[in-house]
Amino acid sequence: MTKPILIGKSYGNSMKPIINQGDSLYVRKVNKKTLKKGDIIVVFQKKKLISHSIIKINKKTVKEKG
Repeated sequence: MTKPILIGKSYGNSMKPIINQGDSLYVRKVNKKTLKKGDIIVVFQKKKLISHSIIKINKKTVKEKG
């Protein structure tokens, strides 16, 4: 397992109550095969890092919300 890396502080309220505004966010690389519903992932969208919760996952796709 890789060591977590601090990527900054959160802003916005879309992930409340799991992630609150101002929380420090740490990420680490994981194997895709270990992801499951309810996990929090960070994706790069529109030149920003965005946190999402996995709401559905299968062999080829991940549906997220956040």
